Amino acid sequence: MITPFSSSLYGAQGRTLTILSEKKGFTLLEVMISLAIFSSVVVVVVGSLNYHLGLLAYDTDLVNGTIIGREKVEEHAITGLPKVREGQGENGHERFKWSVETSGTEVKGLVRIETGVEWGDSPGITFVTFSAE
Repeated sequence: MITPFSSSLYGAQGRTLTILSEKKGFTLLEVMISLAIFSSVVVVVVGSLNYHLGLLAYDTDLVNGTIIGREKVEEHAITGLPKVREGQGENGHERFKWSVETSGTEVKGLVRIETGVEWGDSPGITFVTFSAE
């Protein structure tokens, strides 16, 4: 007679058949496969995290560069053509460098003002405005 707690079955000729479900633990192959799957997932997640942190850093720099550039453009709009042609960021933004170039246009009395902001290896950004002489 077979009971739920029996550890073996008796075959037709009296041989004992061991039930496989009573083994405890994992085999080495199962552990290695699960570790390979887990490590693959970790590599993908860490790579994705690194990529997105790089994008965040670039976007932060782009926003800071835009703020500095817009500030310089507004200064030119308020005070007229700039006397200082280049400088560095302030208050923790020292790695940002800005420059101003003026040039004439085809329209008499109109000046083109290019304000550029650069940082690190980035190509930077440029603001172009026009002003009366």
